Amino acid sequence: MTSKSRYLLGMIVPLFVFSIASGAPGESRTMPKDSSSPMRLPLCLNEQSAIDSIFADVKANTKTPHKYRAYRQALAGESDENFLARLIYAETKAANCTEREGEIMPIVAAVIRRRIELRGGNIQSVIFERDQFASSLNNYSESHYRDFLCPSDSKAWNQALNLTTASGAKAEVAVLPKDAVHYYFYKHSSRFTPPAWAQDSNSKNEVSTSKDGHLKDCIRVFRNANWR
Repeated sequence: MTSKSRYLLGMIVPLFVFSIASGAPGESRTMPKDSSSPMRLPLCLNEQSAIDSIFADVKANTKTPHKYRAYRQALAGESDENFLARLIYAETKAANCTEREGEIMPIVAAVIRRRIELRGGNIQSVIFERDQFASSLNNYSESHYRDFLCPSDSKAWNQALNLTTASGAKAEVAVLPKDAVHYYFYKHSSRFTPPAWAQDSNSKNEVSTSKDGHLKDCIRVFRNANWR
């Protein structure tokens, strides 16, 4: 998929209400204890100098397979599961359908999981493939790269983190075909025209994700048997 025209892709632990404790940029943030156990948000990178450094490297490598290496370096030490949760979280935010995030996130996660399966389980090769998740990693006004670098919504983060596990698969709203490897966010930005495969003229490849189609104005999923 291409950068700005395609916003791909398409993986709940009991949710509790917490207050986020402020942490210094670049530090892991601890959630205050509830009546049961502590919860944590991941490492947060929100200093503008760090973001500028990442995008300087992204720009220098914009046409190479190393386009997103600065993300890996800035978040060195993160597990594959945390990288995956960051992507699921940021992509869901990029859909710009706040009231439906709880339904959209499992669809996003399921599509990403299909790609990972086709790549033999190689999570980072899927996440950091050039321009496949522009809506979470590229540098433009509507991109949600800040959500990738610094998740702050504890409820959404815990849903995303749970959906990286095998048990999280049970929360999918639909069992998607193995070749359901594309999705498009129709409210991500009004500036961009959906690519040909995401337009009604190609609806023969569309996968149903809800019985009444109420999510179609936010996200639609498509098959591609040739994706590898």
